[in-house]
Amino acid sequence: MCNIFFITKKYIENLKKIENKREEAIKKYTEIKVAALTKEAKKTMEKVLKKYNIFLKRKGLSVRGEEYYMWHTKKFFEYTGAKIKDFWDKKKFQKRYDKIILRETLCNESKKKHLKCARIFADFLIEEKIIWTNGPRKIQPPKVQTSLPIPIEDSDIVNIFQAIKRRWGWMLAYRNTMIVETLLNIWIRRAELINLKRCDVHDDHIVIKCGKGRKDRVVYISKEFFSKIREYMNCTDEVSEYVFFTQRSNQISIRAMSRIFEVLKAETQIEELFAHKMRHTYASKVLENWISLAVLREQLGHTNIATTNRYLAVTNKHRQASMQNFKVI
Repeated sequence: MCNIFFITKKYIENLKKIENKREEAIKKYTEIKVAALTKEAKKTMEKVLKKYNIFLKRKGLSVRGEEYYMWHTKKFFEYTGAKIKDFWDKKKFQKRYDKIILRETLCNESKKKHLKCARIFADFLIEEKIIWTNGPRKIQPPKVQTSLPIPIEDSDIVNIFQAIKRRWGWMLAYRNTMIVETLLNIWIRRAELINLKRCDVHDDHIVIKCGKGRKDRVVYISKEFFSKIREYMNCTDEVSEYVFFTQRSNQISIRAMSRIFEVLKAETQIEELFAHKMRHTYASKVLENWISLAVLREQLGHTNIATTNRYLAVTNKHRQASMQNFKVI
């Protein structure tokens, strides 16, 4: 009887050992399989994103536009853990997008951008016949309060030019002064200014090549501004094909431009100061001088007149403030 007990006990212990080894083997197999599938999924995703980049190029976007859509798409997958199959079904996509909505570090504007980019990515997936319906287009974006562009005050513009003289040596101060002058006088975008070449500057106009949406346009300039930029280009003749360049004669970069405005912001203590604000400033000034909205739209390169209308709201606000103190006598 005693022998049977010990044999049974040993048998049970052996069964437990076998079961434990089996579980360990299954666990290891699962880990290897998951790792292999993850690796394969990453390779598949990389292939899909490469094709998506080609899709964006075909749409005629600028380099910055391509980077914008690629960055937001990659971040969407990172933040939500989404799978490609989630983009065809509204409910499945909503569950993924809810993770973006609940992300406290993102403002509503950023959340809206993620949805916008997800819609374009789904368009690509449909074109590739990977999915058949666009789930993201069935989702409502979060409401974003539209803020009016606020122009820089005249006194602050004076402070900016004074800060440039204080902060940089003669040549860099001259270049940075002309960068600000150009942004204020022809209302071009930062990327357009960086790509501006000497051959694009003419007596009464400047040709903007491959602007937003890879579109060319002509921006008319005043005689006074042409005189300033011609004098600047004469001083820097044959240094570079670009109007604005670095000390090594290279094309000035987006980062270098941002750095200039970071320094100016610190020097002048202006709360909001960036390149695009210069564009807001003189767009408002143009309307204050009763130049038509249609002309301004062409100068700014807006596709939609509604975008230009925002400046009209700012100008009307300024006019209202001026009229409150108006006296005939």
